[in-house]
Amino acid sequence: MRRYEVLYIIRPDRDQEAIVRCAQQMKEVVEQHGGEVEEIKDWGRRRLAYEVDRVHEGQYVLMTFQGETETLEALDRQMKLSEDILRHMITRKEAA
Repeated sequence: MRRYEVLYIIRPDRDQEAIVRCAQQMKEVVEQHGGEVEEIKDWGRRRLAYEVDRVHEGQYVLMTFQGETETLEALDRQMKLSEDILRHMITRKEAA
């Protein structure tokens, strides 16, 4: 399995419970498709570099995980369908 990071931005109008629920849901998607979540970091609320859907700030979350191609495809698909997530970016981490 390869190591990946996904940084995603959750809409700022969601409460803390919804943010935790969204992070848990993304973790479950990775685990259901044969991946392993190593770490989830809540970076907190930050201002966006540019406006997205008339929103100026968002809740940033960084998740590090291991997985295969099908894991990435499932996670990407779920993030695109989620109404809570404004933007996301998945990158591959090089071996240390």
